[in-house]
Amino acid sequence: MKWDNIAATGTTGSIGSFLPNTVSALKTRLEDPLELRIQELQALPTTPDGLIHLAAMTSLPECAKDPELARERNVMGALKWYQAAKEIGIPRFLFVSTSHVYAPSRIGEKVTTQHPLKPKSFYGELKLEAEELLQKESLKSSCELLIARVFSVLSPIMRPGFLLTGLHNRAIAKDYSPIPGLNNVRDFLAADEVADKLMAYIKMSTPPPIANICSGKETTVRQIAEEVFKEHHLDPNKLVMDRSVSGGDPYIVGEPTKIF
Repeated sequence: MKWDNIAATGTTGSIGSFLPNTVSALKTRLEDPLELRIQELQALPTTPDGLIHLAAMTSLPECAKDPELARERNVMGALKWYQAAKEIGIPRFLFVSTSHVYAPSRIGEKVTTQHPLKPKSFYGELKLEAEELLQKESLKSSCELLIARVFSVLSPIMRPGFLLTGLHNRAIAKDYSPIPGLNNVRDFLAADEVADKLMAYIKMSTPPPIANICSGKETTVRQIAEEVFKEHHLDPNKLVMDRSVSGGDPYIVGEPTKIF
């Protein structure tokens, strides 16, 4: 199979916006019933070879604030899209998960797909629940399930509350107030690179069931912040870390899965 005909949810999001324009954009809402998803897929000119499920409630604070809605979108929404794909005979389904499903790692330890699973956030818990539910559902289905665990994404289309958006807003306001977790080490990948990797993954002839989508490179939050402030012609040397609040885990870097 050539895997030329791909459909996707979340095509207006921070990653989905960078998918090729040949991808069929699915617009049924995550809260909508299964029947509407099936109808939308059936209305496509031809049955897709694969479906990339990106749509989700991604803000950690929003998920924690409304856990019922977050679960409906991030867990049941994913399950219903898989069931719809299975119903109309789509052979492959790619669920876009997150590195938040992993347990914290030691400094210098790269996270592989075999790393222990122990989310620290409610968002991570929901993504892991969705993974497990989809894996169970796929045992009785001919629709192949792939899981992509995406690490930190740098996208110009990020919503409020995400790193790059927050840094640009700070720079525009010339806000040099202390930044939590400024010295934390993360694994950043540009959104267009993530989109390319997702497309390559779903088209692999023999893909691994789970893949880490990341760079494998260590980058501090400070490095990203300095680049943003330089872009706005501001002095990056004035940036300081906020030590009064937790900035999250000090080190999260992945071992990239080889995708051909």
